[in-house]
Amino acid sequence: MGDENLDIQLLDYITGHLSDAEQARVRARIEGDESHRAYYEQFQVSYLQQRWYFREQLIREKKARRYRRRRIRATRYAALLAASIALFFGARAYRVAVLDREEKVVTTSKEIVPGTLKAKLMVDAGHVISLGDRTLDMIEIDGGGQISVKIPGNIDYRGNETKVSRARNHVLIIEKGGEYTVTLEDGSIVQLNSASTLSYPVVFTGDERRVRLSGEAYFRVTPGKDAPFIVEVEDLCIRVTGTEFNVNTHKKN
Repeated sequence: MGDENLDIQLLDYITGHLSDAEQARVRARIEGDESHRAYYEQFQVSYLQQRWYFREQLIREKKARRYRRRRIRATRYAALLAASIALFFGARAYRVAVLDREEKVVTTSKEIVPGTLKAKLMVDAGHVISLGDRTLDMIEIDGGGQISVKIPGNIDYRGNETKVSRARNHVLIIEKGGEYTVTLEDGSIVQLNSASTLSYPVVFTGDERRVRLSGEAYFRVTPGKDAPFIVEVEDLCIRVTGTEFNVNTHKKN
């Protein structure tokens, strides 16, 4: 499997540019043969990696242009300031102005720090638990089972396979400037970035493991050949059996 026409067809399938009938034919072909499914999963991961690579290039180019503009403005400002000081205030006033200018440079050059542990967990309609950098031994789940926050910034659902009496979804909401990690019931780990939301079941049931993402997250999926892992994001679904990948649905400015 793997020719140029097929790759074009898979790309249209991932991005939703096929008709319903064409989507169904491609899906049947992928699911009907293990080698086709493996090729599709590798193609999908490669597509996401390339999309992330080009996004990084755009960000770097934008930062470089911004840095060049700042250097030009700083150079012009320094020249005008030096000329006016020499003309009106002399050497002493010039030294004071230079010190003041250096102080401004120091105070305006803010260090970029990583996101803080800021998140909210919606366990029921209207019931929201605030999560931060503290640990919570156990959180009881309505309908049976428990979740733990033994490590700051990581909420863990493992061990609930036989304890939850009915299907239930939780929603992890990451505030702006925050980050948080969730370990799902199957052992898959999802690291969520700022201004992101992940909806997921307390316990996976049936023949698939399906979650929904808005924002940015890094997935480390536990292999599960009989139950594929599916991430719903905007206009596409990412289907894997076990791999690592990054997804970002934030709009570019």
